[in-house]
Amino acid sequence: MTWLTITNPKAAIGLALAGGLLMLAALPYEVAAQSKPERQGKLVFAGSATYPPFQWLDQHHRAKGFVIDLQESMARRAEIKAEHRLME
Repeated sequence: MTWLTITNPKAAIGLALAGGLLMLAALPYEVAAQSKPERQGKLVFAGSATYPPFQWLDQHHRAKGFVIDLQESMARRAEIKAEHRLME
């Protein structure tokens, strides 16, 4: 029983190249899964200080708001520290 028969040599070469490219495309994901790089530094976010409820500075000049919470979550997931620079 033949599963796949290719009679055109150019089609066979193209299929082999496509398969090879798919295997190469999967390689970075496999390598990334095996080793976890050390994260250093911080992720710096900039934005407006006068854009509530998305982002603003409270009375103690701390960044607050929905966008700030989202950015903190992103940094936590990346296992790095977040810094918020809100400008008026």
